[in-house]
Amino acid sequence: MNETTHFGVYGLWKQDGQVVLVRKSRGPYSGLLDLPGGSPEINETEDQTLARELDEECGVLLASIHRRVRFSIQVELSSTGEAIDLTHSGRIKSVNVFGQVRRLGAFEDVASVELFDSERHSLEEPSPLVREAMHLYPESGLV
Repeated sequence: MNETTHFGVYGLWKQDGQVVLVRKSRGPYSGLLDLPGGSPEINETEDQTLARELDEECGVLLASIHRRVRFSIQVELSSTGEAIDLTHSGRIKSVNVFGQVRRLGAFEDVASVELFDSERHSLEEPSPLVREAMHLYPESGLV
C-alpha cells in the first residue's frame, strides 16, 4: 500500500441556516458528504484556491474569511472500505459568500451540492474531513 498525501483548502458556511456540503463522486471520499474546496493550482494562494473552488463547485463568490484552522488527518479506509494510507491536511476556513448555491448538479469530482441542517437531518456518510470539521467547529451546525 502506497502512502499518499493531499493538501486542500476548504470552506465552511451556511446558506439559509444550513451548512453547505458536497457529495463526492470520485476519490477516497466517493459517495460521502464533504466540505467544498480543493488543492491549490500553481502560483495560487490558499485564499485564491478557496475562491476558485467555491465558484466552481457551488457557484458562489468568496466574500470574507473569519477563521482559519489547520488540520491533518490520517485516513486508513476509503469510502468503499479499501485499505489506504492517506495523510489529508490543509485548512478549513469559516467564510461568508456572495450569492446562493447555484450548482446542485455534478462538477468534476462533485456529484451534488447539498444543504445540511442538524435539527432536521442526520449527517449520513460524512467524510473524514467533515468529521474533523465537526470537532474543530462545534458551532457550525454539523453536530
